[in-house]
Amino acid sequence: MLVRGRRNLDKLLFLIPAFLIILTIVLVSVFLVDNRNSKVVVPAPSPRPLPLQEDKEPAPQAAPQAAEEITAAGWKTYVGRQAQYVLRFPPDWILTQEPNGRRVTVAGGGETITIDYFPDGGAVFGCAGAKRTPVRLEGFPGERVVCSGEMAVVINAETAEQYLIKGTTTQEVFDVLLSNFKFSGKNPSASWKEYRNSELGLSFKYPPQWELTEETGKLSLTGEGASLVVETQLKPEIAELSASEIMAAIRNLSGWKEEPELELRNIGGGSAQILRGEFEDGYQEVVILWSEDGFVQAAWNDSRERQITSAFDEVLASLSFVR
Repeated sequence: MLVRGRRNLDKLLFLIPAFLIILTIVLVSVFLVDNRNSKVVVPAPSPRPLPLQEDKEPAPQAAPQAAEEITAAGWKTYVGRQAQYVLRFPPDWILTQEPNGRRVTVAGGGETITIDYFPDGGAVFGCAGAKRTPVRLEGFPGERVVCSGEMAVVINAETAEQYLIKGTTTQEVFDVLLSNFKFSGKNPSASWKEYRNSELGLSFKYPPQWELTEETGKLSLTGEGASLVVETQLKPEIAELSASEIMAAIRNLSGWKEEPELELRNIGGGSAQILRGEFEDGYQEVVILWSEDGFVQAAWNDSRERQITSAFDEVLASLSFVR
């Protein structure tokens, strides 16, 4: 009996270490499997900011002045009392004049403009091969002359008076200074002819050197390289609607270089629509004017430079309906 108990105890003692070994193996296996399936989150390294590189912009440069921007507040003003004109010029330019006031010169920055006044006419400027084009200044007729690097404008004012404005300068500067030349006390249309037709119910003034021809209900004027055609109709029905329809049709013509400008204005006691812009190779204005007394359609054609259009403005300003 004691021997059997002893044997059982030995078996038990043998099994205990075996059981512990098996348990240890199981625990180690479980631990390894758990570690293999687990995900270790490693914080991503923060991106190191790159050094900022500032955009290197070119140093600001002064924008070139356009021709119309050259004129500015603060310009000097010269008043030619004998020659009856006013000239504005840059403040850093120097003005000199002859004692009799018939020649004035302004100069600065390598540019020179001279204005000669001829009370009895006789202004001459030109050379062989000179380019001459008709021009209007302040409503007065003349011509622009380009000759051997110089340019000039000869203006025929009232009676026999002439003005010679010439410069050794760029055309841009010359044109800007020319736009700042203004006559004082002179009326460009004072010596103009007057057209008056009570049957057509129309009256206006026009330059004496223009040629006028008449047809039934139609007038044509030509001169200085420009032309004006005027058509009249007495007592039209629904004149404003007719004007809008005509203007819409003309506006849709393919010859316009860009969208023409439309202006509404009162002229000569009536209402007017004026369409203007560059058309084909020149400049054109179409005017439709109406009142209870009549209906007028006028077409003005000038060069693209619009050298004579100031005269047309004067014609238009003088136009009125008559009975």
